[in-house]
Amino acid sequence: MNLDEIEFIRSSLPEGRTKFYTFKDQYAFNLLSWKLGDRTVTVNDLKKQQDLRNYIHKPALSSYFKEHANGRISSLDLSYYWPKNERGHVFRLTLDQWGSRRGERMWHQTSRDGYNLVLQLNFLADHDKAYASLGTEEDEMDPCRFAFRGHPVRIGDYNTMSWARLDIDLNSGTSLIEEIQNDWLRRAHTMYRHLSQRVTSGSLKTQDQWKNVSVSSLLKYYEQYLNPIIKQWEETTLWAAIWFLKVELGINQIHYHSWESGIQHKGIDPRWAPPKSIYTQLPQRFGFTQTDQGPEFITNPATDHKRNRRKKHRTESPKWWFLNLNNTK
Repeated sequence: MNLDEIEFIRSSLPEGRTKFYTFKDQYAFNLLSWKLGDRTVTVNDLKKQQDLRNYIHKPALSSYFKEHANGRISSLDLSYYWPKNERGHVFRLTLDQWGSRRGERMWHQTSRDGYNLVLQLNFLADHDKAYASLGTEEDEMDPCRFAFRGHPVRIGDYNTMSWARLDIDLNSGTSLIEEIQNDWLRRAHTMYRHLSQRVTSGSLKTQDQWKNVSVSSLLKYYEQYLNPIIKQWEETTLWAAIWFLKVELGINQIHYHSWESGIQHKGIDPRWAPPKSIYTQLPQRFGFTQTDQGPEFITNPATDHKRNRRKKHRTESPKWWFLNLNNTK
């Protein structure tokens, strides 16, 4: 993408006011809803459709189907459903940019020269206030203990929990999810595991200080604010990216890197590659299918830049993931 395209998207959307509400497996309800379009069907009808079977076995959907076993289900029923007694999670969405001009700063790990649009999932004010209060009145807790300024995150006004980097071709209505990633949860989990082990072994007491903050306060902060979301952050971030592309931008053709295509097209050293599960198990859960064809704005020789063409000559063409959000006929 170029900066004009990114600025056009950013100027079209409300900055800092979009809240994203979600619960576990919510994506399955909404993906089914989008696939149905304006149709109304029975539960048995849904279960017979091969391309929908990735979603219907989710626990939340199984319970929903039992409640509606004798009735008909519409896309509106699915899209507005929220389980009883489910608090869910809320994040504030913001947009940023990531990348550089042609030939510069290749460590940005973009699949082509230019820029990515960054969708950031930020904590709400209650979390940020609680985190800042861990420090003293003279020295608030430094956000950079868990954030990393070298990544596309917000620090201070909002603190970014995770983000998705997106490359979008507005002309064709297609997109590529370059990556989903987080620093805050990963770093905080390392801290929590280290302190918990030391407390268990007796080498540290909960009333002791760790980097000028009480151990008990840090453990309580993690257990109250981060532990409820840490196992779900991958699903939440990918779902937010898909929701944003579909609902805010009207994009139905979504590509996602496989582990191999990410290494090849982003120039990543395999020794420092991200966890494979993010680029194997996660897209499968969302109903992505593997394909030999990546997004044309990345793989087409007529538009592909020299860096990618050289990579494709060195290695065998990798698989990609693809999700079609158009209605099922």
